[in-house]
Amino acid sequence: MSAIGFVLVTYQKPEQMLRLIRRLLASFPGAPIVCHHDFGQLPLDLERFPPEVRFVRPHLATAW
Repeated sequence: MSAIGFVLVTYQKPEQMLRLIRRLLASFPGAPIVCHHDFGQLPLDLERFPPEVRFVRPHLATAW
């Protein structure tokens, strides 16, 4: 079990999300990453994300 994990709250900019996730995985191998993404604001192709990333489903709508 990892001593550190990450939670991301997102609603746009999937390329930026991917860069951050890849950097986190490279810096902290094995660390869990959970993403709450507002799919109502921007749909995502989850196939583009590494399998280590878990998405909260169903999502809650955000008002940013």
